[in-house]
Amino acid sequence: MPKNSVKQIEKDEKRILLELKKNANKSINDIAESCGFSRQKVWRVIRNLEKNHTIWGYTAIVDEEKLGKKSYILLIKRSNKPMTKEVLNIMSGKDFIKRIEKLGIESLNHIFIHGKYDWKLHPEMKP
Repeated sequence: MPKNSVKQIEKDEKRILLELKKNANKSINDIAESCGFSRQKVWRVIRNLEKNHTIWGYTAIVDEEKLGKKSYILLIKRSNKPMTKEVLNIMSGKDFIKRIEKLGIESLNHIFIHGKYDWKLHPEMKP
């Protein structure tokens, strides 16, 4: 397989992405060493992944328990009737998030679902 074939480039990108997923704070030198690539190649691949928005941000993963937060899943059963568009708009709007934040709850995500429950809320209680 030629060095710069599309398949080889994709394979190399995946190896670098796996290293970044393990630890996005890893240095380019460490990633290059782990993958068996040159430092320049890793830098070039990461730059291209950022340009094409495969990588679009870096974030820290925080141990929420060390911050004194508790995580819960809240399932909401409203009624046996289908949820109206009005209620759906309220639940999915920014005002709903602002209301629960005033209660000291941070919503990690909330999802409208069909079935036994109408809504799934994954809140985190602030200390």
